[in-house]
Amino acid sequence: MTDRALLEAAAKAAGILIYFDDVGQCCQRVPGDQLSTYLWEPLEDDGDALRLACKLGIDIFPWQNKTHDSRTVGIEAATRRAIVRAAAEIGKSINH
Repeated sequence: MTDRALLEAAAKAAGILIYFDDVGQCCQRVPGDQLSTYLWEPLEDDGDALRLACKLGIDIFPWQNKTHDSRTVGIEAATRRAIVRAAAEIGKSINH
């Protein structure tokens, strides 16, 4: 699954309205205000990832696997990606 598809499915799960701008950045629309938007980057931004996890009730238990080279990606990036992947799985199960 591409990052774009992950973000679309995760947003669907959380009821977040998103669109991708001309350069491919994921933007969130402000409810009730179609003119106001801001970047939504749960794969890059700790705050966006944490808000997504909280909204969906995803428990976070960061764990660093000593047999995997987590220095390549970093535990924070791996945790953000795990949150988005979990949210995307929830989103994929929604039929509307």
